[in-house]
Amino acid sequence: MCIRDRVTIQVGIDLPARAVRALLRPYLGVLHVVFGRVRVSTSRASGRRPLMTLEFDAEHGPERRRVARPVR
Repeated sequence: MCIRDRVTIQVGIDLPARAVRALLRPYLGVLHVVFGRVRVSTSRASGRRPLMTLEFDAEHGPERRRVARPVR
């Protein structure tokens, strides 16, 4: 049985998509090493700041299963 951990971060940012990707490039390199899949997308909703979404996830076997702790 494989377990998949996924993290999604969404940020409103006032920069063009190209500038956002240039700023993230060093960090994305590290995330690609640690996580199996890394995805960055940008969208512009009308009347709002551009929204950047950074998604990364990893699959691992049951030997790395973590016990879920309640959030306080």
